Amino acid sequence: MSKCRMYPNQKQESQAVKTFGSCRYIYNLFLAVWNTVYQYTGSGMSYYSCSASLTELKKVLPWLKEADSTALQSALRDLSDAFSAFFRKNADHPVFHRKGFNDSYTSKNNSHSIRILDKNHILIPILGRVKVRGLRILDGKIISATVSREPTGKWFVSLLYETEDPKPL
Repeated sequence: MSKCRMYPNQKQESQAVKTFGSCRYIYNLFLAVWNTVYQYTGSGMSYYSCSASLTELKKVLPWLKEADSTALQSALRDLSDAFSAFFRKNADHPVFHRKGFNDSYTSKNNSHSIRILDKNHILIPILGRVKVRGLRILDGKIISATVSREPTGKWFVSLLYETEDPKPL
């Protein structure tokens, strides 16, 4: 994994904030649905049923199309993983996400949609070409990029790599 400072322009910041909100909305909506289904049936939902519902939800709420679709799917995957950990008794029950707390989203690298352009720029879906500093270029395939904003207003991007021969840190 490689984490570096990111310097989005105003338009990119706006798009990232919209994606944060869309991911938070999807996570919270499906958490409420999951809780209701569990309360009445005694069993939870699967990631795949939620993902199918997400496709239908985008038809009803067109503003969801402005966010990166893989980021929305990642939010559902995070919720599914949280429930799995809860049922294995490895974690507490998932809670609703709040605005401004842990603002981040993860975008998957489909068809090289995430690329390092040079040592100072990276290509991220929805955001486009973004200026970065401190980027460590590693050997391997980029799996995903997590865009995050700290409460101080600093922006970061973390790249997850798949490598042939993992080396200890």
